[in-house]
Amino acid sequence: MKKTIQYLSLFTLLLFISCGSDATEEIESVTSINTSLQTISFSETEINTSSELTFNVSNTGNTDIDNASIVNSNSVFTISPATFSLSKNQSKTFTITFTPTQVQNYTDTFSLKLGQTILSSINVNGDGITATPITSIQSSKTSLNFNDVTINNTIQLSLVISNNGNQNINAITVNNTVSEFSVSPTSFPLNTEATKTINISFTPTQVQNYNDVITFKTKNTILASVSLSGNGTQQAPLTTYTKDIKPIMTANCTSCHGSSGGVSLETFTATKNAFVSRGALSQIELGEMPRNVNKLPQTEIDLIKKWIADGYPE
Repeated sequence: MKKTIQYLSLFTLLLFISCGSDATEEIESVTSINTSLQTISFSETEINTSSELTFNVSNTGNTDIDNASIVNSNSVFTISPATFSLSKNQSKTFTITFTPTQVQNYTDTFSLKLGQTILSSINVNGDGITATPITSIQSSKTSLNFNDVTINNTIQLSLVISNNGNQNINAITVNNTVSEFSVSPTSFPLNTEATKTINISFTPTQVQNYNDVITFKTKNTILASVSLSGNGTQQAPLTTYTKDIKPIMTANCTSCHGSSGGVSLETFTATKNAFVSRGALSQIELGEMPRNVNKLPQTEIDLIKKWIADGYPE
């Protein structure tokens, strides 16, 4: 009886050792993911536009996933991100973008890979359809202000028209009503994504305010408009040597710059030469001339400068 008990005890000990050995073995690593969708179908999408859909990927294995990739073959479908790492029990959202280039049905498969092993795959499909025709242009400016312009003189400004629709425009006509504003060109074609520079000139004929509107039309449909404004102003009278400059020279300069020698400022020709060739204006503005007296008043300096700007009229 004692021997039987001893044998049973030995068997129990061996069984315990055997079970304990199995319990300490490492659990096998399992790499597994689950996708929230197995098939993604895009709604009809106009060609050269994009649609987006999302799905989730969950790490359902018992080990982290590092540097996995998602690959596909059809370039009209793209995914972001295209590579990822995912800790166990974690999930991540991915975005697939569909950009059809032709009117047709598209299909593709995205494979989620770890190295060369495909962990899962998602089938995608979508239809490219004809884009809705859109005729549209945009002006770089909505208004142009020419400000003050002397009557019978011309100022030119410009703007740029862009075709931001999805079809070519064979003819755009440009119209306005006030004759003092002129536009060039008055008609032009404009392909998609192309631009055209438009020049607008303002030549006032009277002292008054002018307002106008330029319209850009195709087939009697106004696509854009630009408001115009400007003021016609009276031409300022010319500044002359006899009326305006000689009195300044006589009062301030000829006592030193007479006919006795050196630089003369007594006559029209001599005075003009002093300002053209001798730097007289610079000396006056710096207060170097006339000498030993106060600098000329700014109003008189401005009058001399206007005489020069007017072309030295006598």
